Amino acid sequence: MSLYTSVAKNSVERKVVLAVIYTLLILGSISMIYPLLLVVSWSISSPVDVEDLTVLPKYLYQDKALYQKYVCSKYWETMDNYNDVMRTEYIKFKDIQPVTAPIKSDAVFKDWQEFKKTLPTEYLLLGHSYAKNGLTPAVNFSYIGFLKKKYKSLNSYNLLLNEKFPGWMDAANIAPERWFIREYFPIEDIRYRDYCDFKKELPDQYFQVIAMEGKFQRFLRVRYGKIDKLNNEWGTKYKSFLELTLNQTLPSNPKEAKYWKDFVEKVIPIWYISFISDVNSSYRNFVKSKYGNDLKILNQDYGTNYKSYADVVLPEKIPYHGLRLIHYIEFIEKVVPISNIRLTSGEFKYKEFLKNKYHSIESLNAAYQMQYNSFSQITPFLPQFDWKEVQENKFKIRWTMVTKNYREVFGLVLIHGRALTNTIFVCVCFILLSITVNPLAAYALSRFKLKSSYTILLLMLVTMAFPAEVTDIPGFLLTKQLGLLNTYIAILLPGAAAGYSIFLLKGFFDSLPMDFYDSAVIEGASELWIFRKITFPLCKPILAVTVLSAFTAMYGSWTWALVVCQDPNMWTLMVWLFELQSWAPRFVVSAALIISAVPPLILFIFMQKVILRGIIIPVFK
Repeated sequence: MSLYTSVAKNSVERKVVLAVIYTLLILGSISMIYPLLLVVSWSISSPVDVEDLTVLPKYLYQDKALYQKYVCSKYWETMDNYNDVMRTEYIKFKDIQPVTAPIKSDAVFKDWQEFKKTLPTEYLLLGHSYAKNGLTPAVNFSYIGFLKKKYKSLNSYNLLLNEKFPGWMDAANIAPERWFIREYFPIEDIRYRDYCDFKKELPDQYFQVIAMEGKFQRFLRVRYGKIDKLNNEWGTKYKSFLELTLNQTLPSNPKEAKYWKDFVEKVIPIWYISFISDVNSSYRNFVKSKYGNDLKILNQDYGTNYKSYADVVLPEKIPYHGLRLIHYIEFIEKVVPISNIRLTSGEFKYKEFLKNKYHSIESLNAAYQMQYNSFSQITPFLPQFDWKEVQENKFKIRWTMVTKNYREVFGLVLIHGRALTNTIFVCVCFILLSITVNPLAAYALSRFKLKSSYTILLLMLVTMAFPAEVTDIPGFLLTKQLGLLNTYIAILLPGAAAGYSIFLLKGFFDSLPMDFYDSAVIEGASELWIFRKITFPLCKPILAVTVLSAFTAMYGSWTWALVVCQDPNMWTLMVWLFELQSWAPRFVVSAALIISAVPPLILFIFMQKVILRGIIIPVFK
């Protein structure tokens, strides 16, 4: 019935009341939708923008925000890594300002790509290959495809490696190369060789050239704290640590030389250390002091075929393991004088490459349209290169950012273990139990008019007054005594009969006309036939409600499933999500929540017509 008659439909009072009602309804809908949209926004975010309370993440429409997320992923979500490469002092990725000024000459970018192809693997760090919080790096999703293509099945891969990886995501979870750390040496096994083969298929923009100058600046910043303190000790006039440069050889300033020596001996990896003059003679004498005249043991330890000590020279390629590596490091640290050390990290290799290509600084200036005074002034245009990569691959990068958290959840939860299988099985079984046990109990109470019907109903409804957690302890003890722990029965049995569902079903059955039943009895129909052919078809709407209630109850249950099934192989999806929340960041948890909300939504969409039909259309006319 309308609030106002047709006579008063144009009154001011009516318009004000309706405006207030609609305003309240709109505000109420916003208060419900806004939190949901925030969760959706978080689910496609990353460490860069997860704290932004925006419904639409900025990176979807703003290139600057996209650039910040891209460099965060590329540089391992680590500000120290980014600052070391770029020689900057940013505190967080959100503060980074992209350098959008175009490079004057295409030769700059072409030379950089050509230069990277000349470098050995120890000089190239694979970007997007590390993520914090134990999450899967972006590049590993491509690596999974590589492994699937090569080995076809996970079983064959496990047999080859004698491993028991539960999924491809675990198989692809290999420690990233950390060439910039002095203590890092890779293990050359099958997995590492596969990883190296995979890297060969990746485009150049995935790789960072490892430079040490930014690391040297951070090394001094940690020791001095303030640039004024360094200037007072060194007798210099630097305005910030970013003005410091890393000498390729021992500096002439004694104070600087002290820290340069400390940096070379403790920080810089051995891959980037070479020698000014020939040291083969010193190396030969050093090795001879270790083995004497026993070349047989020397060859066994080094994996060589030396016939005399005259053949012993520095290894052309530094080994990754074994005594030869240990002795090589010891030779550098204890025998080679610091004045004979020359650094060959990425920045020095780049200058050497340009010098060999252009021969003179004038030729380089003409090609680059720059005004350098010497090759020592040249630094790579890394921020511009990254900006160029973002501009050329906007859609691909955005799509990767949007889907990454969802792929993470599918890999961690849905594929890991048997969570998905267990959830489907227990939900289907619980629905079948609910539409079997509850209708039969309600039918008996409604059809046979027992004297104690209302007492039984009251006892069933009383159970709703107490939270389900009250029964967890006695239920667990009973389940344990029956030997049902870590079984599906332990999950299904306690909720098979629901007092509220029986109450609803009985009320629905009571509303059905008795003429149907009387006619069926006269015709000689059995009670089972009457229940199956008359009652069941007429109660589809209330059964749809029962199915929906049973599914949401079992699908959303995790406390009881965790209590009675402590074996991870028996965990359902919600138990895995609960475990995920204990360590995963907010953006991954949000993606998991969005995914977990999809099945109930789909079920409701399929059931709503049946439910609404029972509400709107009378059972009979």
